[in-house]
Amino acid sequence: MWDDAGRYAIIFNGEVFNFRELRSALESNGVSFFSQSDTEVLLKLYIREKENCLPQLNGFFAFCIYDKLEQSFFYCPRPVWH
Repeated sequence: MWDDAGRYAIIFNGEVFNFRELRSALESNGVSFFSQSDTEVLLKLYIREKENCLPQLNGFFAFCIYDKLEQSFFYCPRPVWH
């Protein structure tokens, strides 16, 4: 999935259990969504918080985010359960 601007892409496997709460918090800060997926919530949370998004996540997942502008990757290489 790519973000709205086409800068960030995410490859995600798993589930973020608290994505609805995270989505509500992001929406209250002006972030809009085009899907109902936890993948989009994770991507938009990462865009706002960068690596500080990890402690906010409750779930079991692994993911990689590509920043096209910086030509860099951020990844969580193993499943995380909080």
